[in-house]
Formats: sequence, C-alpha cells, structure tokens
Amino acid sequence: MEPVLAQVEQEYGDEVDFKSYNSAQERGKADKYGITVVPTLLFINADGEIVKKVVGQQSLANMRTYIDSLVSTPM
Repeated sequence: MEPVLAQVEQEYGDEVDFKSYNSAQERGKADKYGITVVPTLLFINADGEIVKKVVGQQSLANMRTYIDSLVSTPM
C-alpha cells in the first residue's frame, strides 16, 4: 500500500493533504474513526467530516478514481 500512497501523494499533493498513522501507535485516532482493519483509508473534508472510507489494499487506479471523484466536487 505504501508505494500506491506515495504515488498518489506525488500526483495530488497540491490538492490533497495526506496523513498516515500507525494504528498500533495512534490507538486514539483509530478509536475516534472506528478503524478496526488495516489498511483503512479515510477521506476527510476541510470540516473534518469523513466523506469516504475504504478498507483493504487498493490499486493505484482505484486510488486515483476515489481522489478524482472527491476533488472534482466541493469538499
């Protein structure tokens, strides 16, 4: 998953703020967002609302599709 995330961060870094957390070390964040499976990707808008939650490994194509659908609509 890390290579995919690195690629989309490089491609979308000007439009999207990427954050990564280790759920074992950041248990509070995992609990706050209801994360029980790794990896879990949360897409959170500027108001702090989760607009999309994706669980499991994702391909580069899927990640691009998710991000494109979110940045092309007002967040």
